[in-house]
Amino acid sequence: MTLLSPEKLPRPIRRIVPYIPLLVFVTIAVLLAGISFQTFRQIETLIVSDKLHDLGAIADLRAKQIGAWQKTQIRQGESFRNGNLLSDEFDRWLRQGAPSDMRKQRIQEMLAGILRLEAYQDISLFDSQGLVRISTTGRQRQNTEDAALAMEAMRSRKVAMSDIHVSENNAGEIRIDLVAPLVVVDGNGGQVVGAVIFRIDPHQFLYPLLQEWPTPSPSAETALVRRDGNDILFLNELRHLKGSALSLRIPLAAFTLPSAMAALGKTSAMDGFDYRGVAVVSEMRKVPGTNWFVISKVDKDELLAPVTRLEQWSLSLGLAFTLLGGILLFVWLKANHTRHKFLKEQHAAAVEREMLLKHFEYLTKYASDVIFVADASGRIIEANERAMEVYGYTREEFLHMQVRDFRDPAEDPAIVKEQTERLAELGELRYQSVNRRKDGTTLCVEVSARYIEVQGAKYMQAIIRDITDQKLFEEMRTEIERIGRINIVGEMASGLAHELSQPLGAASIYLDGCLNRMAENDWDREKLRNAVRQAHAQTQRAGRIISHLKELMRKQGRQRDMTDINLVIKDSSCSRNLTGIPSRLSTIFPICP
Repeated sequence: MTLLSPEKLPRPIRRIVPYIPLLVFVTIAVLLAGISFQTFRQIETLIVSDKLHDLGAIADLRAKQIGAWQKTQIRQGESFRNGNLLSDEFDRWLRQGAPSDMRKQRIQEMLAGILRLEAYQDISLFDSQGLVRISTTGRQRQNTEDAALAMEAMRSRKVAMSDIHVSENNAGEIRIDLVAPLVVVDGNGGQVVGAVIFRIDPHQFLYPLLQEWPTPSPSAETALVRRDGNDILFLNELRHLKGSALSLRIPLAAFTLPSAMAALGKTSAMDGFDYRGVAVVSEMRKVPGTNWFVISKVDKDELLAPVTRLEQWSLSLGLAFTLLGGILLFVWLKANHTRHKFLKEQHAAAVEREMLLKHFEYLTKYASDVIFVADASGRIIEANERAMEVYGYTREEFLHMQVRDFRDPAEDPAIVKEQTERLAELGELRYQSVNRRKDGTTLCVEVSARYIEVQGAKYMQAIIRDITDQKLFEEMRTEIERIGRINIVGEMASGLAHELSQPLGAASIYLDGCLNRMAENDWDREKLRNAVRQAHAQTQRAGRIISHLKELMRKQGRQRDMTDINLVIKDSSCSRNLTGIPSRLSTIFPICP
């Protein structure tokens, strides 16, 4: 079979040939999209099924735990029905007329022990007439609800457990009552002498059990409900609605709520809405032996979050794949038409870049200053000839060094850190530093550094000038100025000696006068104090003259200070009257009184 070349194909077919890769790509993309969609749906089904299984397991566990807890309470109550020490003691105490004696105290101690052991809220003993006789709280206020419960237990001789309810005497107090008849064994099968009621606080065990969730979840919760007429009554405190226990009612007709579904016999719901109006997924179970229903639910958005994320990732990946493939194909098709132009532009750019590189190389190679380039990590990647001459390293050694290797270790680290931070902040900086050569000698340099960006990469370019000679010249000039001041001091030594003799002589005269006065029997303390004060002022004046002389001779640079021009004029006018002291020097010393 002979194959036709593209030139021999008909014109309509030749127009289609360049787009064959695009058609193949679209076909493959559609096939992959279909396979991905089916796979995604299977994964979604598996995730939802797994989550529903977890919710069902939690609901089953809570229903069994609550049922087991109720059976345990009933068994504890039955231990008082068939006769025990508490029944006997209570019967004897009633027969004695219920006095406040040791027997009553013993009964109270027995109740207190049971209270501590079983963590009840209160224990009350009722007589056969339904009257409260002993209570662990000390309150014997009659409660018609408790009395009726006790009378029914004594009549039926059975242990009973009330529903969760609000206390009659203490509004707002939620409780469960466990009542057991007190039977005294005798020859006639036993005699009922009273009843005991154990008050159970659901906040101690039942509510915390419902609030626990085996895994972290922002929306999951377990609710306990029962049917109350045509309403569904919530028995526990809800996670998202405070104060809901025995106060939140929802009509049974609201069949989209999981609580209503539970009362109608449904055990699972994928499209329900809770008391907040939020879409939830729930599992419902009936608590054995009660009219209670346990509802374990979680927000649908949270449950399907992994599915949603998977869907978004799959969609994003598919779109990215389609977009990328389309772009690559489009670029591949257009490249046939633009290749020549692209190569020409690349060649022109390469020629221009080579010219710029040669120009830069010429400038850096023959520059009189040190020039080097470092990358973002501070590693030297290029240096000119002058750098090798100044620092004494070879080119290979330079390319294995960091910028910080040239800094003198004796420099203050705080100054080095400040310079580095300012350079990073401003992008360019000029500063002075001390560097170290290969042979260990140091040199003072002035650095002009800046950051440059080349093809997206950041580099630091530094131009370094050796200012060691300049620093030495400044130090020599400072020393010459100091020697000049010392010469000035020498010129005025004679005048200074005369000037010092005046305050010292005056101080001596004042002190001699003080000694003469003190030798007398009767001398004036105030006059003596004034004379000492005058002598002290003269010595201070001499001290100031000596201090100014020491400052003049001290080796230091120029110092600029704020001064009062009036004092300078006053000192200058005083210095003209001094013999042997040049007027140009008298301004340095405050020799006027």
